[in-house]
Amino acid sequence: MWLSSRKKFAQKHGLTLKQTIPYRATAEHLHPRGEGGRNTHANIAAACTFCNSRRHMSPEVLSPVAYAEFVQKEMARGAWHSTVLRSTPSGRVAGKAKRRRACRRKS
Repeated sequence: MWLSSRKKFAQKHGLTLKQTIPYRATAEHLHPRGEGGRNTHANIAAACTFCNSRRHMSPEVLSPVAYAEFVQKEMARGAWHSTVLRSTPSGRVAGKAKRRRACRRKS
């Protein structure tokens, strides 16, 4: 995720500036504000734009614990951001085709 230096994030992970948009840091309300959640430290976690919006798009919003378990399972099978942003042994980021495949699996 990036908060203030989109250009550095893009360079570090071999992305274009446009490709960095989904990785911007946002405040994820664990209990949604629309359901009475408040702007308190206990109710807010850092999440990228993609993850923040994805959690609340499903018909049944998962609890914070259930969503954390879902993310861990996705990461274990290589279908989360860790595969998109992972560097190769040479220090280079995986190719664009691999990033596209990973993003398709996430949506």
